[in-house]
Amino acid sequence: MNRIGQALKILVLLMLGLINIACEPDKRPNHYTGYVETDFVYIAAPQPGWIQVLSVKEGDEIIQGQSLFQLDNESQQDNVEQLNARLEQARAQEQDLRTGARQQEIDALQTQQQEAIAALILAEEEQIRIVALFKQGLVPAAQRDKAVADFKMAQARKQTIDANIQVAKLAARPAQQSAANANTVAAQAALEQADWQLQQRSIVSRIEGRVDELIHHKGEYVNAGAPVLAMLTSQSTKIRFFVPQADLMNFKVGDKISIIADGQSAPISARISFIADQVEFTPPVIYTAESRQKLVFMLEARPEHAVNLPAGLPVEVQLK
Repeated sequence: MNRIGQALKILVLLMLGLINIACEPDKRPNHYTGYVETDFVYIAAPQPGWIQVLSVKEGDEIIQGQSLFQLDNESQQDNVEQLNARLEQARAQEQDLRTGARQQEIDALQTQQQEAIAALILAEEEQIRIVALFKQGLVPAAQRDKAVADFKMAQARKQTIDANIQVAKLAARPAQQSAANANTVAAQAALEQADWQLQQRSIVSRIEGRVDELIHHKGEYVNAGAPVLAMLTSQSTKIRFFVPQADLMNFKVGDKISIIADGQSAPISARISFIADQVEFTPPVIYTAESRQKLVFMLEARPEHAVNLPAGLPVEVQLK
């Protein structure tokens, strides 16, 4: 039965019950007429999409964690894979900045260092030889100056290579490392968000209960927040009854009452959960001094244990 039909059934039963109260009031003390009502739990899609899988049907008993339905997820899956690759890239860049140059690059620099040392030794020996010849007057000053310059250039080249090796062995500057770390953290956060979005495409039940109605079906498109199915839980059933104005002082929230219903072998124990703070007529009549006794307050009670009572069932309420 759909929601509208059920609401109409409850309304008809309520009016019949209220008319009975007005026309044939119950003379027994502490006995009141009421009916069963249910609060439905609506399971909605947290995101828009097409329903690809519907794992339940009407009447199924559901346990916590059970799969209910799945939305299409190709776009979300692609996004997760892209962000996974981006995170791996960010981690590799961060590691590269922390470890310095590769060993192959350092080996190449060290080879250049050996060549520079050999060139420096040769330049130094040449300088000593030319300077000695210059002092003997056997070579001109220009040749001496060139030998001295070549030696200084060999020294400078070796120092440059030494410095390059030291730099290659060092990690990147702290600011660069911090920037790389922040990039990794951002990539990780983006991946977690995308993974959460992907998980939202598969809906599982967070409660135990029974599927009462499928509002949408496989192949339909649903918007975010649109209910896909309605469930009943052990806490869904409540008893709604009406108490004359003069008897209201006998009730307070938390009081125990007994519910007598057709099909039940024994009274059902319940506790009052709600008392209306506004008076109403039952049935609706124009207020006059003569109709004062028809003013009632609506009360609601919850059974202390799970019961299987259909919505709209007339019941009798007795104050314990």
